[in-house]
Order: sequence, then C-alpha cells, then structure tokens
Amino acid sequence: MLVSPYDNEKVDMMHIVKKNYARGLEDSPELSRYIDKLLAYELMPFSEDQITTVMTKFQPFTEATENHKSHLRDFLR
Repeated sequence: MLVSPYDNEKVDMMHIVKKNYARGLEDSPELSRYIDKLLAYELMPFSEDQITTVMTKFQPFTEATENHKSHLRDFLR
C-alpha cells in the first residue's frame, strides 16, 4: 500500500489502517507518523537515511522480501 501510486484508493486504505489498527500503530510511532504525513500529502521532513533506517523494519521493505530495494526506492519517490 505505501509503495503504490498516490490515489483515492490508497488514501481510503490508509484511513482504514489508521482506524482499524490504531493500537498496532501506537506500538510503532514512526509508521503512524508516516501514515499521517501521507494522508496529509505532505513532504516528509526526514532524510532518506532516516526513512530507510525506520522502514526496513517493516514489510515489504525487509531484506527477506523479494524486491525490497525497489519497494523502498518507490516509497522514497
């Protein structure tokens, strides 16, 4: 979802995630902050290195995932 093009479907899905998985997002403030920024369609005030460090903890950005580098590259764009 995070690496898909920004469109209405993506926004709807992020709202669903934020609503249905609020407790899980409390355990991961970084991920919650990224979802909030994407929902606001704002530029993220983080460096690429900071984003990479945080996001490599989550699917589909972990090294165990096929195409993890391309997913991260798409996310950063």
